[in-house]
Amino acid sequence: MPTDVESMSTKDAVLIVSRAFALYFFCWAADNLTYLPGRIHSLSYRRSVLYSENYFHWADMISVLSLIVRVVVLLALAMWFYRSGPRLQSFFLGSRKEDK
Repeated sequence: MPTDVESMSTKDAVLIVSRAFALYFFCWAADNLTYLPGRIHSLSYRRSVLYSENYFHWADMISVLSLIVRVVVLLALAMWFYRSGPRLQSFFLGSRKEDK
């Protein structure tokens, strides 16, 4: 067996794990985006048929806005995990007694 094979450092492992989380959050955001056209259609249909703002209008409006907020938060998380800054590295690596 060859002994000159380099092993992966812990920072490289944290980078891979954080990129995997970033991909997960990005795919989750993309999945949520697929619901947006249907919710917007429901909002516009109920408003045009009922000609007034009622319970269904406000329920659809809250649904669309919460979906948009969820997508924005998921994309922000994906970018934060993709960058893998020092705070994220310290979260995954934890604090070691010998580092202090």
